[in-house]
Amino acid sequence: MINIIGNGPSLNSINKTELFQSEYPSVSFNRAYIIYQQYNFYPTYYFCIDKAVLLNCLSDIKNLLDSPIKYFVLLDCLETQDLSSHPKVTLISKNNNNKLYFGDVATFAIYWLSVNHQQKHFQIYGCDCQYIEDYQQLNVDIEYNNNDPARRIVLKPKKDSKDPNHFIDNYFDETTEYSVPRTNNHLKCWEYISKNIDLVINFQTFSQAQKLFDK
Repeated sequence: MINIIGNGPSLNSINKTELFQSEYPSVSFNRAYIIYQQYNFYPTYYFCIDKAVLLNCLSDIKNLLDSPIKYFVLLDCLETQDLSSHPKVTLISKNNNNKLYFGDVATFAIYWLSVNHQQKHFQIYGCDCQYIEDYQQLNVDIEYNNNDPARRIVLKPKKDSKDPNHFIDNYFDETTEYSVPRTNNHLKCWEYISKNIDLVINFQTFSQAQKLFDK
């Protein structure tokens, strides 16, 4: 069994210290590393496949390479090429096999671990799939990249803004930027992974995605 530890507010509904000290292998994502030292927690697997988040976190991720984390699964891009030969790092790209899960890092991790490490049983924590998407509530500045064919919008938190979509208020702060969270896009990925009958997926904290597995 593997603990998939997301970064949603529901993570605060349980004893995080107990979870982080679990005997089971664990998966963590994106900017969650800002609490690793506080809890003396280092996951077995670390994933970051969103390019906007990856580029913001890359220097910190490189500093984690000497930590007890065993595996790093990162987006293959120009900025990560220097890590391609590192023994802990696997670089991945979107392809026909994984594209259905690429919009949600947790479902991608489940898919990747099932294919590459033959894992079949997952306990899910903090994957709420319930994002506040309104820019005013998020208290962010908005940037438009007209050169991006996908016309993605980049959010930059204002000073002292509190992040309502994660388990810690400063998960994203004024030093970071990230893509617009879209609840429906994440739920679609969970819908796809729910159709894999070879997997056992149990939600241990609140998630809108759970209803997809209760049918």
